[in-house]
Amino acid sequence: MRELLSTGIGLVLVAVVVVAIVTLWRSRLHPGQLAVHAVSSATVLGILGLAGILPALLWWVPWLLGAGLLVGVVLACRRLLVGDPPTAPTRAQAKLLARPSRSNVVVEAALCVLVLAVAVTAG
Repeated sequence: MRELLSTGIGLVLVAVVVVAIVTLWRSRLHPGQLAVHAVSSATVLGILGLAGILPALLWWVPWLLGAGLLVGVVLACRRLLVGDPPTAPTRAQAKLLARPSRSNVVVEAALCVLVLAVAVTAG
């Protein structure tokens, strides 16, 4: 029962990272939004690795997600540097083009530092 619960939690975390990766691949983002998406996804990947939530059979999933995250960040950065923002963005596009709130940035940075601290002290 415990393994099933842990696998379920792992799959939910994987889904969260996949949504962030797809957003990076498909949408034009504010540079702050891009950084928040990348840091939060990397933090979740760190949690997956540190906690060992996924079963050993799925060892390749974090590696695949990490590669997808890297490609997503590269595509999003290229889109920022080469393309022009939409002239009349939809509500969803405007939300992604908006600057992230300070509280969101602070929480993401704190979680990342916490995961790094746990990784350093644990291993």
